[in-house]
Amino acid sequence: GMDKTIGEYRQEWWDSLQQSKYQRKLVLVTVSIALLLDNMLYMVIVPIIPDYLRVINAWETHKVNAPPINQKIVTKTVHNATGDYQFTMINRTTKINVNGILIEYEGEDSGI
Repeated sequence: GMDKTIGEYRQEWWDSLQQSKYQRKLVLVTVSIALLLDNMLYMVIVPIIPDYLRVINAWETHKVNAPPINQKIVTKTVHNATGDYQFTMINRTTKINVNGILIEYEGEDSGI
């Protein structure tokens, strides 16, 4: 029944924690929870943060040079047995001003 006080339950729990079997279980549970939270942080929260900060305009930015932005067009020609192929990559970078420091910002799509 409920004839034990909270202090007695706590003492029983503390005494059982002194046994190495329970200590190993506690370490296992603690590490498992830490790994679960770590995975949630990296898979769910971290990818959202940059987009969210952009949406709420967390920092003052303005484009330093007017469009067309620094645009580097790289054209490559590849020759192999099936013929000649030509492909063009356009790399756009934007300079933004963050507290007086010019940062050249490549958008997420600039490498494509």
